[in-house]
Amino acid sequence: MVEGSCCIMSSTDDPEGDLVIRPQFKEEVRAKNGRVVQIIWLAMLNSIMVYGIVSVGLNQSNSRPPGADLVPEVVTLAFAALSFLCVVAAMIASRILLTTERLSAIGGIKPGSAPRSVTPGPGQLGLDPEGPEERRILTAWNRFQTYHIVVWTLAEGAATTGLVHSILSGTYNVFLPAAGASAFVFLMTQPSWTKFEPVMRQIEDETSFAS
Repeated sequence: MVEGSCCIMSSTDDPEGDLVIRPQFKEEVRAKNGRVVQIIWLAMLNSIMVYGIVSVGLNQSNSRPPGADLVPEVVTLAFAALSFLCVVAAMIASRILLTTERLSAIGGIKPGSAPRSVTPGPGQLGLDPEGPEERRILTAWNRFQTYHIVVWTLAEGAATTGLVHSILSGTYNVFLPAAGASAFVFLMTQPSWTKFEPVMRQIEDETSFAS
């Protein structure tokens, strides 16, 4: 009886002893990584605005490129199609890559097992994970950043294609819709900590279930 009561006291005296992912570790990840991905997102979104300024500057009536009126319609259609494909690819990639299931179970990692290696992402060099579950959090965050950058790169490709056509033709008929669609994808995939919290909860749930 005495031995049993001692065991009960030892398990209740330390309520955080059974926590696999420490609350302070979550705060570390948020403090050291949250702003990095936001800065990347803002910089890439700002590039679309720069493209717009460049396009307006180049397409003034007194600075139209030679032969701009001779650009075949088929070329315009090709640029429009390429821009459209970039936007579609970005939206499909966001639906496939930016899911809780894909981010929380990367590379077939099973609950309770450690990934083979965790490459620190931007700002993660000061983090000190304890246990495989916390290393899974870092791995998931690395993928969270990488997958978002893939989506944004595809979306930015649409605006870049529109800008090239604008330079060649001296018109905005491809650039404006391409830049608008690109900015829409950026706004729809704006990164935030609240979007990553379900990934951590998924890892915690898998860990609790496995134990």
